[in-house]
Amino acid sequence: MSTDTRLGEIGDELEQLFAADLRGEAGVRPPVAGPARRRSWFATRRRRWLAVGVLVIAIPGVAYAAGAFTSPATVARSLPAGARIFGSTPTCTVVRPDVEYLCTLAQAPPPDPVTHLTPKQWRKFLATPPNLGKVKIVTRRYEIAPGKWTTGRFAEDLPRIIRITQAYRDQVLAGFGFTPAQVRAYNEAVSGDTAGIGAGQFKGTVEPTVIDRRIDGGCRAINGDGTRWDCYLGEAAVRHKVVAGLGTYVPGPGVG
Repeated sequence: MSTDTRLGEIGDELEQLFAADLRGEAGVRPPVAGPARRRSWFATRRRRWLAVGVLVIAIPGVAYAAGAFTSPATVARSLPAGARIFGSTPTCTVVRPDVEYLCTLAQAPPPDPVTHLTPKQWRKFLATPPNLGKVKIVTRRYEIAPGKWTTGRFAEDLPRIIRITQAYRDQVLAGFGFTPAQVRAYNEAVSGDTAGIGAGQFKGTVEPTVIDRRIDGGCRAINGDGTRWDCYLGEAAVRHKVVAGLGTYVPGPGVG
């Protein structure tokens, strides 16, 4: 199936699929959002139950009960498996055994410097890059769990679109006065699924915890710099609206 479409209309989707496609993976298509909605998506990300960049596929009928974790150390190991922003050295303490844990990161997640563009700048930043040509949408098979496959619709030549789009956006940001270091920081924020979150704005952000590539709970940031997280396991994570579903298969840590 072939469709001519503006990259601005699928920009949100492409950013979430960039890293996965380059690794040979694929995931669920996130909701299409145009430039007018992009800033709103940034502002409301912390209120979403699951970061789209996690690239998760719900498996009906699979429910993980609390009790899968046996120690705070096991909980701490489950954080980086759910999202890269947790880093590799979180520590956790018990609030309620097998239900709630307080986890602290050794280093704050990196903020995204691209958080205060004007509406006019957003429109230019999200515009269709030059020389993109037609975007052909094709149907592909992708793995939703080990040995289980389904189909979805994706841009046929996503790596090429990624390269053109990335070069265009880097150039636009440079034109806005961003330094090379800030441009790199933005790209790292997209990769780490912190795009749209500025310094001191992490409070309320939610991320899943993962064990054996299945979501078993989730955490909510309780301070602005994102170093302290209240984590819930099993059904408690659903009740506290940290995750929408348990037992979800996760191909890898959350990326943008």
